[in-house]
Amino acid sequence: MDGYGYREGRGCDVEITSVITPSGQQEVFGIEVTELQHSKSQRPVVYAELVGLVLDTQNQQAAGVLRQALADLRETIRSPIDTGFHCFRAVECLRQFFVEPEDPDDKGSWERMGEKLGIEHFWTEPIRLFARPQWHGGFPSMSGNQRVDMMMRAWKVVDRFIVYTKSGYQSFPEDQIPEFR
Repeated sequence: MDGYGYREGRGCDVEITSVITPSGQQEVFGIEVTELQHSKSQRPVVYAELVGLVLDTQNQQAAGVLRQALADLRETIRSPIDTGFHCFRAVECLRQFFVEPEDPDDKGSWERMGEKLGIEHFWTEPIRLFARPQWHGGFPSMSGNQRVDMMMRAWKVVDRFIVYTKSGYQSFPEDQIPEFR
């Protein structure tokens, strides 16, 4: 389909939702990641609150980076081969909220984000290790467990940003963040 889209100048998709196995059984493919579904009770916001945050006209920058991060989280599920890329991009989108005009490079915004969200740089490093080759067109091999680990880490960063925005942009108290340090 990508070749057809290239040739014709169209954006086309093919979605395979089920197959018939050689034994004649129908297998329907799900749209969920089991581990993420099992962790949904850990989300720091109900859906109605989340809608309010992504439509927040009081802080359009926070709403915008959150909308983009959520879109990238969706793509981590839909495009398994690009999981690392989209996980890291979700985190990078949130980092944009912490960029200051006087920053000479990304280091300051990474530090501010880490401080405000209570997440050390090393905690997102596994995501970066898979994302970096993908930025340059590479295809790093990852196991299913590694993929889920990256996704859980990206979801946690988004969770932290949501809590940060809901709290009126207050840093996390040290005693609430041991798993990220």
